[in-house]
Amino acid sequence: MRLKNSRSSREEAVLRQLRLSKLMLIDNLSIVITYKEFEIMNKIKMKLSDLHYVFLVEKGLVGEIRKRVKNSLCLIHEDCAAIVVNSPEQMETTPGVVWYLTSLLSSQNVYSLAFASCYTETTIVVERSDAIKSYEILSKVIG
Repeated sequence: MRLKNSRSSREEAVLRQLRLSKLMLIDNLSIVITYKEFEIMNKIKMKLSDLHYVFLVEKGLVGEIRKRVKNSLCLIHEDCAAIVVNSPEQMETTPGVVWYLTSLLSSQNVYSLAFASCYTETTIVVERSDAIKSYEILSKVIG
């Protein structure tokens, strides 16, 4: 019983933060995963481990990237969109926000290709074909 009450309180705290948040959709993106780092403009970069680097780039840059890093290319997801949630500062200390957002999407058969959450911004990358569906699902609880 105590665990259920705790979960309910956490979910209420998450929903409070999400109601104060804003939602944005960014289209025409690609995820590029490489075995080594490279420099390119207009991207978000993450180092996952000593083995992989992940870049979120504009789809139009994929051809150039293929040429530059062909020997260290691991994987490309070309047709992506990013759902960006901008939340109040309190979101950073509210446990369960990312879990809640990805659970909403996965319950509707939307696969998250990547996500990042830092400070007040949460970015979830999905297949472009799921972008509108994802936006509609999340907009029911955000804002």
